[in-house]
Amino acid sequence: MDPVGLKQCVVQEIDKLSPELLRISAEIYSHPEVGYEERFASQLLAAALERAGFSVQRNVAGLETGFIGTITGRAPSPPIAILAEFDALPGLGHACGHNLIATAALGAGLGLHPLMNEIEGTLMIAGAPAEEKVGGKIAFVEQGVFKDTAAALMIHPRGETQLGRVFLATTNVEMVFHGKSSHAAAAPEQGVNALDACIATFNGTNALKKHLRDDARLHGVILEGGTAANIVPERARAVFSVRARDRVYLEQVVTKVKACAQAGAMMAGASVEIIVMPICAEMKFNRVLSDAFGQNAAALGHRVLPIDTVVGGGSTDMGNVSQVVPSIHPFIKIGDSTLTPHTREFLEAAGSARAQHAMLDAAKILALTAIDLWNDSALLRQAWDEFGGGFKWNTVH
Repeated sequence: MDPVGLKQCVVQEIDKLSPELLRISAEIYSHPEVGYEERFASQLLAAALERAGFSVQRNVAGLETGFIGTITGRAPSPPIAILAEFDALPGLGHACGHNLIATAALGAGLGLHPLMNEIEGTLMIAGAPAEEKVGGKIAFVEQGVFKDTAAALMIHPRGETQLGRVFLATTNVEMVFHGKSSHAAAAPEQGVNALDACIATFNGTNALKKHLRDDARLHGVILEGGTAANIVPERARAVFSVRARDRVYLEQVVTKVKACAQAGAMMAGASVEIIVMPICAEMKFNRVLSDAFGQNAAALGHRVLPIDTVVGGGSTDMGNVSQVVPSIHPFIKIGDSTLTPHTREFLEAAGSARAQHAMLDAAKILALTAIDLWNDSALLRQAWDEFGGGFKWNTVH
């Protein structure tokens, strides 16, 4: 079957699957689970792939809710990976629309499945947990999940259909301050105030912000600060999110943040434990893949905006994937252009009928882009040339 015929068939197949996909999206939306605890969503998605005939591996990269589903067509090749996210935000639920991301990836996989006997290639559906927690894709990369992958595709809901935007490198820095409790009125001199150390750290980081590059972001919260007003706090805990345009500068900022915590502890006479989480890398654009996505989105009637190269504030562990394989992280419109993730407005939009229609389109666009890559080795070659080379071209049909 020629590529045009394949594309027509996959669109029709996803339309036939729409009742099941709408049900799965709604079930994930109504059962929000935070990162590394997405047992319901992970099982729901993996089981759907298994029923369709995918070979499914669970507990990928040592993560209980991580999974990979693979299927090979009439001849194997380095797989096209389509990535699913399915974790929710604490206290907000699916206010980033990961129910849509997960179901779009599943829909692309299920839609392509009946056509694989017409395709020389391998398809991977990768379910990586905990994107909101500086997450699972980092472990997938470190464990070599994408080592021999041809390309990695995913899509994210937003207020516009867009080829991509700047994602900053990021990490979280957790600080636990240890002091000594005492009666705050009767014997304050015997206490060491861990909360004072924590507050001094915030004062230090607020001063630090004035001397960072414009692309850096630094913000934190106090998670523990004492148990009663008349007890000198013996323990305080804070977490800072640190971001920058690239990993090199991010690591420099982290060093300065750690110095603020150490100075704050010293000022109060306390001690501090500092835990730096794994780094989410900056997103490496691949314009060849992005353009292919954009053409397929336009063919389905979407107005497609170009990549926004203005530095924003968001980050994703898809950035780590983009450092090892040509990757895209475009957006699909589910609401008004003013829609902002991590808000109650986005939560409402992610459960709307409009968003579910967009999710079905997203599944189609991902599947159509995979067909382009399987049927045009020159396109894949161009994507790897832009990436920086390194692909074994003799393994591609």
